[in-house]
Amino acid sequence: MKFAATLLAAATAAPAQLIIGGADANDGQFPWQVTLKRATGSHFCGGSIIKNNVVMCAAHCKQSTNTFTAGAGSAKLTGQRQVLNIAQQIPHPSYDAQRIDWDYMVIKTATNFTFDDYVKPIALVAPLTAELPNKTACRTSGYGYSQYINGNPGVIASTLQWTDTECITNAVCRQTWLFQTLTSRQQCCDYPGATSCMGDSGGPLTFFQDGTEVLLGNVSWGHSKCSTNGYPAAYSRNADPTANAWIRTNAGL
Repeated sequence: MKFAATLLAAATAAPAQLIIGGADANDGQFPWQVTLKRATGSHFCGGSIIKNNVVMCAAHCKQSTNTFTAGAGSAKLTGQRQVLNIAQQIPHPSYDAQRIDWDYMVIKTATNFTFDDYVKPIALVAPLTAELPNKTACRTSGYGYSQYINGNPGVIASTLQWTDTECITNAVCRQTWLFQTLTSRQQCCDYPGATSCMGDSGGPLTFFQDGTEVLLGNVSWGHSKCSTNGYPAAYSRNADPTANAWIRTNAGL
């Protein structure tokens, strides 16, 4: 994956890959969570089930072919209860790899997920014109690297990691990412000691809308070394009205 532009001295924005400072999840706690794996069995991105044959993801997770799988149903990275082949990848046509904007992708599976206590869809957020209030409570999860040691990522988490976080306004986010252009398609989140990073890309950012937990965003980008020290992580914001309509149309919602 390519880095975006250099931002602050020695700080770069890069496609996100892991949950730092998270906690182990239990089976069934995040039944919409998906692990995307190459034919070799290696995990490369996360995703969220939004329909029985549709996974919501990030465009920067797109693969050159459909020879990968979507697995769901277990907090353990291995031993997923349901593993489906992929029929189609639909990245947003306006995806900008340099700015990491319009970072949306709808993935269609070759067969349907069977919904049960361990595999369930999450509702897509309803469109929102205005930003969420600063420090709105949100949550994210993923199978990415769970630690960064001496400037290098550790190992991929063997158990799904999750953390609470706080969604912040773009104005607050810009105070750190001074030279990063933020749009209505991007949602920043920040929480002391925890962040998304490598391997988490495409995975869920959720919050409660009218009493229901919904898919607000998808892990998109953050500090190139997954810093938890004041560098917010960014998610592609599914609440953007134009993006929301595109997702619903292509997912058949």
